[in-house]
Order: sequence, then structure tokens, then C-alpha cells
Amino acid sequence: MKISISFIFIFINFAAAKSPLSITRISENRSLSKIGSEVHIEYNKIKCSLKSFGELSNQEGEMPKSFKIELSCNEKSQILWDITKPVEGDFGFDEPKFELLYAGFIDQDGLLDLKLEMSPKYSCSKVVEYLSSKAKANEIVGISGKPKTICGE
Repeated sequence: MKISISFIFIFINFAAAKSPLSITRISENRSLSKIGSEVHIEYNKIKCSLKSFGELSNQEGEMPKSFKIELSCNEKSQILWDITKPVEGDFGFDEPKFELLYAGFIDQDGLLDLKLEMSPKYSCSKVVEYLSSKAKANEIVGISGKPKTICGE
């Protein structure tokens, strides 16, 4: 039994050591909460960016007219979050927290995977895992599982 476990451990480490996948650069500021924010990611000579864009309301304290988070890699782009199309568990829009938590290779297919804080409300938390293996046609990534919004803890 010990031989099998040791063999598996050595095999996994050997495979990881030979992996050519590596994130070469991520922007220092990873927040996307303000309109016009941008985070740059580079891996294996592929340049990607996360951008927040939209239009502020004319009234202070009101929800923006529009707010989106877009992922672009090379010539392909995808909207990850849109204020006009709330995702399950979203409610309200009050001092949102949108931030890149992780960029790397979770599903080991050699394509970019992300973990983002995607809470539209300051007092809540919602971590969303985006995997390349979950992407539908014409997408870069797809949501893994059913992210939950947790408030007040």
C-alpha cells in the first residue's frame, strides 16, 4: 500500500515539474469595482484582460445605468457579469466588490481559469470560479458549480 501511494505522489510531482503552464504576469491592482478598472494577465504568450465598464447614473447614490465585467484573451471576449442580467443569488448593487483572486490552471487543460470576488453588495461575499473546461461555444470560461452570496458573516 505504501508503495502505491509513494508511486502516485512521485508521478504527480513529475508531471507538475514538466508542465509548461505558467502565469507570467498579473497586474498589481486586481480590483474591478470601479468603472474603467482593468487587470492584465499574461500566460504562455497569451495576453488577457479583465475590464469593468459602464455608465454612471446622473443621481449620486443611485445604481449605475450600466456596469459590466469583460474577459478578453487575444481576439476573443466574453461578458462575465452584467448589472442588467443578475445571476442567481445577486440582489441590489451597493458599493460592489469585484476583484481577481486567482488566475491559473485549476482544471489542468492548459487554458486560463479564474477565481473572482463577484459581490454586487459591499457587505456580502461571492467567490465565483470560472473554468475553461466549463466554457460553452464562443466563450473563454464558464461558471463552475453554483456560487453562493454570503452576507453578514
